[in-house]
Amino acid sequence: LVISGRYCLTSSDVSDEIQTARNLWATERNIARTLTSMQRSSSNGSFIREKTLLRGMKRYGIDNQQKVWDCLPFHVRTFYIHAYQSLIWNKVATARAEFGETSGDGRNVMVGDLFMSPKI
Repeated sequence: LVISGRYCLTSSDVSDEIQTARNLWATERNIARTLTSMQRSSSNGSFIREKTLLRGMKRYGIDNQQKVWDCLPFHVRTFYIHAYQSLIWNKVATARAEFGETSGDGRNVMVGDLFMSPKI
């Protein structure tokens, strides 16, 4: 949960206005200034997740991460959880494929693999 919240406030694949506000947060950790910066440049409805997290930090404190996370709507929280699950799955699957390549063509069955035996 914490990793997802940090990513929401630090990812770099966004517009310049959003990146400016995120840089302000990263350097100063000042909730009020960051929220003010976001409100000036967000007339089109952007920053919704970020503003929600920052308002939660303002209300519950930066250290009460569970309460802050709970400020996000359920569907947004589950989105981040599913994305993190996918990240873990992809890392494990990649490691398994790379390990299999060292012992041949990567198609060798190893202890712990799940597979379907061919019908006889």
